[in-house]
Amino acid sequence: MHDFIGARVRALADRLDRFFTDQRSLAEEQKSQLRITPTVESVEDRANDASVPIDGRLVMPRLEDKLRFQIRTVEDTEDDLVGDGETPVAARGDDETKPSTLLGLVYTTVAEQARNVSVRGGLRFSDGNVKPAVSARGRVTAPAGIWITRVTLSLFYDDDEFGASTLLDFDRLLGDATLFRSASRITVTETSEGAELLQSFLLRHLPTEHTGVELFFTTEAHTAPTTVADQYIVGVTYRTRVWKDWLTLSLRPELRYPRDIGFEREAALIIKFEAVF
Repeated sequence: MHDFIGARVRALADRLDRFFTDQRSLAEEQKSQLRITPTVESVEDRANDASVPIDGRLVMPRLEDKLRFQIRTVEDTEDDLVGDGETPVAARGDDETKPSTLLGLVYTTVAEQARNVSVRGGLRFSDGNVKPAVSARGRVTAPAGIWITRVTLSLFYDDDEFGASTLLDFDRLLGDATLFRSASRITVTETSEGAELLQSFLLRHLPTEHTGVELFFTTEAHTAPTTVADQYIVGVTYRTRVWKDWLTLSLRPELRYPRDIGFEREAALIIKFEAVF
């Protein structure tokens, strides 16, 4: 019975991750494609920010779909090659973030339902500089009663320093098309005095085959010199397919409470059109 429940939870989690373009799914996807995502972010009392992130993947033939070439444009707050940016809900609205482009290869040594292991290497192009970025990523999934537990570990060298990141997910079915997820993450680097912490709770639901809704709450914190919360984010994501699987619209209104402004409320709206070729 537990195996049957675990299989159902895993199948729905994978389906929802693919629908919401979750990096958990993209990190292990072995499919040649080009994903272009024009994005507009509007934050209260700030100028609108527009960007066009690109994620291109080319799976190399005759290698049992284990090697792929990848080019991505990301924000420096993302993990890029370090686990493909597997953040439960990434931080946004930091004026100091700068876009960068990553060019590299990803080789998957183990690709199974219960586990996945890959190594990544490439170059990061940012603000006129070129730096190496390499990492090793491992993921293990196992049933735990009515829950599915997923542990993802990344070891990396990026931005001239070594580091490690661990992501722990707990998934549970709340119906045939509803999933609850708790995601906890800790990241440390050789130059950091403590650890960066992130806790996220997600509730995802697919009311129809072409429409999805996500509710989320995220807390960001750090542990040095003392453990302090940096930001709270609460919001909802509405995502719908505009044209088959090729064009998708995503609307994400958020309320943010950052510590640097005394946890006062900031309203934000993120609009994305995602085209897949």
